[in-house]
Amino acid sequence: MSDTTQYYPTNATVSERVARLLQDSRRELAAYGIVDTPEEPAFDDLVELAARISGWPIALLSFFDGRRQWYKSAYGMDIAEDDAAAGFCLNIIAHGHARLYIADAPNDERFRNNPYVSGEPHIRAYIGLPIRSRETGVTLGTLAVCSPQAGTIDCADLKTLELITAQVENLLELRREDNRRRMAEHRLAAANRQLEGFARTVAHDLRAPLRRQASLVRVLRSEFAGNFDGEASKILDRLARSAGEADDLLRDLLDYALVADAASASREDFHVRPFLEEVLALANCPDGIRTEVVDPLDRICAPRVAIKHIALNLVTNAVKHHDRVDGRVLVALDLDGRDYVLSVSDDGPGFPADRLANAFDCQSSGQRLAARLRDGVGSYIIAELTASLGGDIEAMRNEDLRPDDGQATQTFAGGRGTTVRVRWPAL
Repeated sequence: MSDTTQYYPTNATVSERVARLLQDSRRELAAYGIVDTPEEPAFDDLVELAARISGWPIALLSFFDGRRQWYKSAYGMDIAEDDAAAGFCLNIIAHGHARLYIADAPNDERFRNNPYVSGEPHIRAYIGLPIRSRETGVTLGTLAVCSPQAGTIDCADLKTLELITAQVENLLELRREDNRRRMAEHRLAAANRQLEGFARTVAHDLRAPLRRQASLVRVLRSEFAGNFDGEASKILDRLARSAGEADDLLRDLLDYALVADAASASREDFHVRPFLEEVLALANCPDGIRTEVVDPLDRICAPRVAIKHIALNLVTNAVKHHDRVDGRVLVALDLDGRDYVLSVSDDGPGFPADRLANAFDCQSSGQRLAARLRDGVGSYIIAELTASLGGDIEAMRNEDLRPDDGQATQTFAGGRGTTVRVRWPAL
C-alpha cells in the first residue's frame, strides 16, 4: 500500500453536508430495491472472496440508507445495521475517497475511540472501497475488509478488491434494470386494464341504444306493417342493418381491448387436449361442422390466455367463412424442433391466392386498423398476439400443401380449404 494514502478523522456527529450526502444515497438506493432484502448468494460469495483475497477475517458489504448503515452481507462478523456515524465507512462518503486504508486504528488518534476499535471486534486494520451508482456517481455504500491484527495488503490484492467492488456495482445495475422493467410492466398492465375497462364501458353504453333501435324496428314492422310503402320498408331495412353493423363493430372493439391483456399474460403449464377441446366448445360450431383435435402434445408451458385467443379466432374464422352447411375443422398443437406450432385447418372455400400474403398483416396504420375493425377484428388479434409471442403465421391453401409434408398430412382437413399455422419459440 502506498504511503501517500490520505487519512481523515471520524467525526462524532454527522455534519449538515454529510447528512445531505447520506440522503442522496438513500434516495438513489430506492431505485435498486436492495435495502432490507434477504441474503443472496451472489453478494455473499463476493464478500467471502474479498476476505479470502485480503487474508483478513472480516469482510462487509453495506449501504447508506440515510443515517443508517445497513449490511447486505457480512463475513466473519454478525451485524445487520448501525448508525452511519459509528462506522469507518462514513469517512468514504464524507471525503469522496477512492479507497480508505487504516493500518493501525488503536494507535491512530482519529479512530482509537471508534466503538468497533475499542470494543468487539477490536478492528485494527481496515480497507474500504466505495460502491457508486453508475448513472449518477453517488456513493451508495462500501465494500470493506477488516482485521483485529495490524496488516498491509499488496497492490495486486488491492486491484482484485477493486474488481470485486466493480462486480457488486454490476449486480446493482442489473437489479436496477430489473426493477425498471418490472415497474414498466406494472404500468403497462395497469394501462391495459384501464383500456379494457374503458372499451367495455363505452361499448356497453353504446350497444344499449343500438339494440333499442333494432328492437324499435322490429316493433314497427310487427305493429304497423301495413302502413309502410316500399320505400319506407327499405329505410327500415337499412336502419336495422346499420344498427346490426354498429353492434358488431362494438363487439369487435371489446375483443380488440382484450389483445393487450392477453399479450402481457404470464406463461402457464397446462394440458393441451382439454385446452383445445375447450377452445372448440367456445367456438360454438354449427352441428354440421365436425371438429377434431389431432394428436396434440400432452402438456405445454406458454401464455395460455394469448394462445386461447389465437386458437379461438382461427377456429371461428374457419367456421364463419365456410361455404357449406357440413364441413370439417382440425386443430393441432405440436412441437416442431424448438418451436411450438398451432395449426387450424378447414375444408371450406380457402383463401384467394392474392390474400394469403397479407391475411394476417398487423403492420397497419390507423386507417388500415379502422378497415380491419369494419371487416372483423379476428385476424388482427391473431397477428398481434402472435407477434407478442415472438412468432410468425403461415396461411396456406390445402391444395398447395405438398404430399411429402409430414406435418401437412396429419393436420390438413382436405383437398380444399385453408390451413393456418402459428409458430413461436418454445422457450
